Amino acid sequence: MPQRFIVFFSLVVVLGVIQVAPLCGKELAASRKKANPRKGAAAATAADLAPEVWAARTLKRMTLREKVGQMIMVAFSGLPNSAHSRAARELRRHIVQNKVGGMIMYRGEPQTAVRLINQWQQLSKLPLIFASDFERGASSRMKEGAPFTTNMAVGATGNEAYAYRQGAITAREARAIGIHWVLAPVADVNNNPDNPSINVRSFGEDPNLVARMVSAYVRGVQENGAIATLKHFPGHGDTSVDSHIGLVTVNADRQRLEAVELIPFKAGISRGAGAVMTAHVAVPSLTHDPGVPATLSPRILTTLLREELGFQALVVTDALNMGGITKTYEGGEAAVQAVAAGADVLLIPPKPEVAINGLIEAVQSGRLSKARIDASVLRILLAKGKLGLHKQRTVPGKAVQAVLDDEGHHRQAQEIADHSITLLRNEDRLVPLQRGSAVKLLSILISDENKPGIGEVFQAALQKIDRSAQAAMLNDRSLEADIDKVFAQARTATHIVCAPFVQVRAHKGTIALSEKQRRILERLLDLGKPVLVAAFGNPYIIREWPRIRNYLITYSLTETAQRAAARAIFGEIDVQGKLPIAIPGQFSIGEGLLIERTKEAGRRKN
Repeated sequence: MPQRFIVFFSLVVVLGVIQVAPLCGKELAASRKKANPRKGAAAATAADLAPEVWAARTLKRMTLREKVGQMIMVAFSGLPNSAHSRAARELRRHIVQNKVGGMIMYRGEPQTAVRLINQWQQLSKLPLIFASDFERGASSRMKEGAPFTTNMAVGATGNEAYAYRQGAITAREARAIGIHWVLAPVADVNNNPDNPSINVRSFGEDPNLVARMVSAYVRGVQENGAIATLKHFPGHGDTSVDSHIGLVTVNADRQRLEAVELIPFKAGISRGAGAVMTAHVAVPSLTHDPGVPATLSPRILTTLLREELGFQALVVTDALNMGGITKTYEGGEAAVQAVAAGADVLLIPPKPEVAINGLIEAVQSGRLSKARIDASVLRILLAKGKLGLHKQRTVPGKAVQAVLDDEGHHRQAQEIADHSITLLRNEDRLVPLQRGSAVKLLSILISDENKPGIGEVFQAALQKIDRSAQAAMLNDRSLEADIDKVFAQARTATHIVCAPFVQVRAHKGTIALSEKQRRILERLLDLGKPVLVAAFGNPYIIREWPRIRNYLITYSLTETAQRAAARAIFGEIDVQGKLPIAIPGQFSIGEGLLIERTKEAGRRKN
């Protein structure tokens, strides 16, 4: 990375820490006096050091095991029932014995997460760095926080200011909880409609649009005191297999990679992103070996990322417990190859001790040099220092709720969702839907999962606007008798809204409608009534049903997307989203019908 970007990254992180402080109020100042576990003159001296000086001095005092431990990041749950679990005891052992450098939170409840993070920070000799996949803000991993929609929805707005604000609010929420490292944004260009793991997590298919959004998001995160992460390098968008399940291949030549996949990563690097996450994908045009994932490739992580693109900040692997690695590589060997390739941080190795011992043995045998380990550990310590963790590593518990409940943050999340709704077909002029005695609306939600409460916000929002609207919910466990009852209702309705909910989720392996969802949709279309298909989640559904006459996309299952869809259907808001992807054979990037909100809705709102 050119020197100006290193300086920029240092500046934005330090400024971000300062900006986060007011969110914590007076309690933060008080906690600094009593919560730092390192007492006395030594602690005071460390706190006075510049991050670069502290990192260099700390590195000199560390043993090889301590250094290798810093490169390991283990997973934890911040849910209430996990505080005294066997897993929590195991995590304490990793901190004390294995000297791990950080943790990633899978799920959490705010107060429990803060309490555990503070306890572990006090237990650790060196400050820990905490990360989480806050791709949609803190609400991605807990039930609280601003309920942001997906990246693809942000892409549909075409407004990078929204990407910036989402990144900024995400960083504020993260720092209030004690999370320093946001494992976002997804910088992948989703140019494969069958991609089961990226899909709506991407900002879109146009690499230049994705680049603008990525750059803005990175700036938002890092100007508010957290580290942003570009993932999944060198690009996971053109795949049709989930790398959680097995190794996938990107069959693009170098010219195509330069023209598409690498553009958003270059933009994020130029903006000063503090981290890049590797992809468990094979890219034969770069590695010359179809069996080597990018995570383990020196040609990709060192030659391309470090040397050609000039990136000198943190390189973190995607989770090493994913099938894209574990099906071929043993834990210790995967760890050694990842570090040899250029990775600094090993995310969730299946057995941390095996990874640690493998790295130590590799150094002792000469397979890895001490200088190689030192380079990674220095980057890790420097990142912690720039976050201010050598000065203050704990957070005030009472401050977190105010940040997660901030009304301005929640309004911003809803505004983004409102502006993202995209209408691609309106042949029966169902949008905006008129209310009145002649309209008998039936909303049918069809989900591939049997989760309590799924889609309830959408149904309730429709019925709030039109009290006569009827609602039905079906899922893959619905009995045929229940389905027949819903179709009896459908035959008496004048207008039908069919809302397929398709979750993009790790290990699922597909983003297609389930067999039962497909049959229900087919039967509805065969009724010959006006049907509006409102796609929640996967936007590509219409590919298989070109006869759908009315098609609206939300890109998300979040409550904000559900409210936005209901309001859009009834003309309560403008419909103005533009498709950030192409739907092969039917729609091009940038398409979308513009529908102004109705005058009646305006009068009701006023």
